[in-house]
Amino acid sequence: MFGIACIFILFFHSRFAVGQDTTFYLIKKNFQFGVDIFLFLSGIGLYYSYSKNHNLKEFYKKRFLRIIPIYLPICLIWFAFYDKVMGRGLLDYFADVTLISFFTENNIVEWFIVVILIFYLLFPFIYKLFFIKINSKVFLLYLIILPIILSIFIYYFLYNDIYFFNENNRRWFEMIFSRVPVFLFGCAAGYFVKNNFKTNYVRIITYSIFVIILCVALLYCESGIFGQLKFRRCLYAPLSIAFCIVFSAVLDSLDNNCFIKKFFEYIGNYTLETYLIYEKVELIFINKNLIPYINKNEIVRVIISLFVTLIISEIYKYLCDLFLKRKELSKV
Repeated sequence: MFGIACIFILFFHSRFAVGQDTTFYLIKKNFQFGVDIFLFLSGIGLYYSYSKNHNLKEFYKKRFLRIIPIYLPICLIWFAFYDKVMGRGLLDYFADVTLISFFTENNIVEWFIVVILIFYLLFPFIYKLFFIKINSKVFLLYLIILPIILSIFIYYFLYNDIYFFNENNRRWFEMIFSRVPVFLFGCAAGYFVKNNFKTNYVRIITYSIFVIILCVALLYCESGIFGQLKFRRCLYAPLSIAFCIVFSAVLDSLDNNCFIKKFFEYIGNYTLETYLIYEKVELIFINKNLIPYINKNEIVRVIISLFVTLIISEIYKYLCDLFLKRKELSKV
């Protein structure tokens, strides 16, 4: 499922010269719900990891070593070129690399790194609050009431001109907090899966298909309240959860040697790397016009950009893993 989420995110970030009133554009821009799929799956993974070992230091070490060594070299290089081209100074460069500019200047280039790091930091407290001593009333609060209250609170603040909002504050507030409900549902799903929660899977899949159809219809109509980005995102949480349920069942039904299954598994192994590299590779192809034919055919450019990204990601992941392994051995 991580591989599918990654493909959706890459498709969303791909650059196609299409009109905003076309069906293709409407489909493409809503593929950003791949981020919500990723956060839902991350919630499941975090529950599995932390429930096995409550050592806070080990948990944070493992999580941050999964992000920082991969993020930092790429963005040290990228922002050096980016800030030079944009005429930004050394302090701006520092703010970009440390992700401070996400909050101060609305720089959303690597906004997802901010979100996932915040959720990593908060997860042990979420676990302690809801999963140490579980009873039906507390879990009902967690599963249903809390996400609904959070959603109402978030979208009330976004819909109204609250006095402490400027456009920068509104943007980061919306991008972070609109993803909280789906992450909480992911943590709860981790509890259900790990503890072999018994349910009628046919009924769950049927309901999930209905949710997918309803959400897609509302997103496609794009009328009224759901025409605004901040309100469209409130549909991404149920859509991503239902999508994961249905397509997990589809993937489980496939043979382990099926090409599609193998392909998604392969992409899933390089999710973070491809996320950080792909858009930059495509921008280089576009701006530098390295191969003129590629820029004349957008589909070819996207395919080649993805192919180059996967090669770089595989090499880069190997080097990062090698560096971390040698660092661990040096401590022995």
